[in-house]
Amino acid sequence: MVNGRRHMKSSYGIVLLWLCLLLTTSPCACDPEHYDESLLEIPLGSNFWLHDFRFTTISRPLMDHEEHYEIFPKALAQIMNRFSVEEYHVSLTQGRWQALAWGNAPIETYPYGGEVWAYLSKSHGTVSNSSRSDWRALNRAMGSLICASLEKLDEKRSVKIPTPFSSVFDPRSDRMGSLDTLYGILPSEAVCTENLTPWSKLIPHRNKDGVGKYINSLRFAESPYHALVTHVERLANRSLALTQVLSFVSRKKIRPDSPLLPSSAHNAGAVLQFQRYWIGAAQSQYGGLGMRVHNLLHCAVRVTYLDALPYFLRLYFHTMKININGKPIHILKELEDLTFQPSDGQSTQTFLGFSFVLPALSSFALSVDIEKSFLHIDAFPPDPSRGFDVGPASILYQTVETGSGCAASEPRRMVSDALLVMLPQPDFSMPFNVITLSSTIVAFFFGSLFNLFTRRHLHWSQLPNKPPRKFPFFKRQ
Repeated sequence: MVNGRRHMKSSYGIVLLWLCLLLTTSPCACDPEHYDESLLEIPLGSNFWLHDFRFTTISRPLMDHEEHYEIFPKALAQIMNRFSVEEYHVSLTQGRWQALAWGNAPIETYPYGGEVWAYLSKSHGTVSNSSRSDWRALNRAMGSLICASLEKLDEKRSVKIPTPFSSVFDPRSDRMGSLDTLYGILPSEAVCTENLTPWSKLIPHRNKDGVGKYINSLRFAESPYHALVTHVERLANRSLALTQVLSFVSRKKIRPDSPLLPSSAHNAGAVLQFQRYWIGAAQSQYGGLGMRVHNLLHCAVRVTYLDALPYFLRLYFHTMKININGKPIHILKELEDLTFQPSDGQSTQTFLGFSFVLPALSSFALSVDIEKSFLHIDAFPPDPSRGFDVGPASILYQTVETGSGCAASEPRRMVSDALLVMLPQPDFSMPFNVITLSSTIVAFFFGSLFNLFTRRHLHWSQLPNKPPRKFPFFKRQ
């Protein structure tokens, strides 16, 4: 009996020792979840203030038998694991940054509408064949978390970015070779307070405590520029990092004790000017696309240009012309990583990308001819006279290290304005004319046949109740 108790005590000791080793080596004990938040208010020109809210939530890597997190949103982690997503970014923006009135943007700004880009595994990183449904299902699932119509990002509004240009979206990422980059934009996506409510639910304490309590939905909606960003990426230790950014501009400061960034820190002068514009008459079937980059620095700048055009704009690559400071240059000699993927004219987008080095105090200009396609009447929106939205182009720029005192800077992204293009319109009244004529003909023949087959022709004497042969009102007075 004594030996049995000693054996049981030794067994208990071994089990306790094994549990202690398991707990000390588990990810739960070594890598707890982390949460951080910040609010930065920056004075701008014309008596405006920029309010920048940032919330960062980092999960712990789960073991195979674990399913729950402490503060990280479980629904977001399930989507990332279900579709093998390494990094996902979605921004919802209303308005545009007014550089003339507010100065240079001290933070990253985003294009108008909804923008999505993602790094996916090779098995899911395409918008064709069987993986096309996965891309739409991923956007549908992410859109449900922030109440956005991201399911509209089908193959007509999405493009697979070639590997040399994947760094335009995240220059810090070093996994470009093993991942595919997908990009889509919805220029007409509206942003309002119904996006802010589900977005704030991803924050551990919602907007009830911390800097989140200073978020005013009405002030956010009335802002001339506001952006709502959700960024998720997978870290090296298999954990997930969620970064949420809310930026908007208003007339007054909202938190008295928030840290300030002096206005002189971001109004030191413009670095680069970038614009893309339409060439030609709006109603014409033929036109062109122009792009201009002006370097205001005394150092050379390396620029990477990326543009994805919808299927209804046919870009003629052989008509592309470029010049630096008004001097024409050869395309194949001056442009690096030149990539052109034409559209099939029905569903896929046209992709154009290249890199070049722009000397100090110089300007780069590009022009290319474009033909507008004739679309089926079903492809037009309810308001065809408004036009079709064309998403913005993007550039990634950084100064080049030279012997004249110029040091290489961190790469920074800049986006152009979206375009509104008028397409050749069919005669929208013709379908209504056809419907009216067809309905009239059908009603006439149907009424005639209905009367012919259903009406009974009887003599008055065959009626059940015979009326008098002469009526009083037929008598002469």
